[in-house]
Amino acid sequence: MCLGRHNGRTALMSYGPDITQGIPRHSLMCCVVVDSHGRTTEPTQIPALRSSTDPVRIAQHYRSEGADVIFADIWDTWGNLGRVLRLVEGLSATGLSVIASIDNGALPSIEQAQEVLDVGAFAIAVNTTAVDDPQLVTAAARTLGGQHFVGVINVTTSPEGTWDVRVDGGRRPTGKHPAQWAAELSTLGIGSLVINDMDHETDGGGFNLPLLQAILRTTGVPVICGGGSRSPQDLPPALTAGAHGVLVLTQLHDGSHTVGELLDALR
Repeated sequence: MCLGRHNGRTALMSYGPDITQGIPRHSLMCCVVVDSHGRTTEPTQIPALRSSTDPVRIAQHYRSEGADVIFADIWDTWGNLGRVLRLVEGLSATGLSVIASIDNGALPSIEQAQEVLDVGAFAIAVNTTAVDDPQLVTAAARTLGGQHFVGVINVTTSPEGTWDVRVDGGRRPTGKHPAQWAAELSTLGIGSLVINDMDHETDGGGFNLPLLQAILRTTGVPVICGGGSRSPQDLPPALTAGAHGVLVLTQLHDGSHTVGELLDALR
């Protein structure tokens, strides 16, 4: 789950259930990865769902177990906005606060961002557009409220141990150091960051805590840590290191652990 992979000023407005100023501290952020046909990219192995690929049904299950926030990594393009809006509306109807990443964290316009918020999303994730058109991200945050935009930082590590920020679903290197890029993203007016170590995501073994700590030293916005967790025990060290919350996909989607187990680990 590479986050965002294809794998005159108005008054500020509030969208989404229960959250008005930002993502709650010590949050568990569940995740669904949705292909261009509106199905999850892999069937869930949650026993009660019988290999479902219905992202809304999976979200309902997470909500029933106590989840509050879901990150929807939607591979569809903004050109299919009607289909995207129906999906976001369905996810929001579960009672979860929805953070929607559309087409690799792209953002074509403020008006289209408004449409996504209007159907119930709490926030829109930006990744590729933050690199290619940071002025648009700044304008959107000023117009709609920075709390409604989440910057996603996908990171890979070279054989020499050098970190690099990736965009376009992880395919395009930027040459940006993630800590420096986190500081730059913060100046665009976004409300929070999600970091995802793509190598840890593939290999497991827990979050990349040195990466998290490096980013925390350069930014004052809340940072959600993702990429690499495989057990409940992987989560608390991120909070101890200073993360605002954690993002989890694999250990929930494959049925190896429940939302309740992960929430217990975070308490």
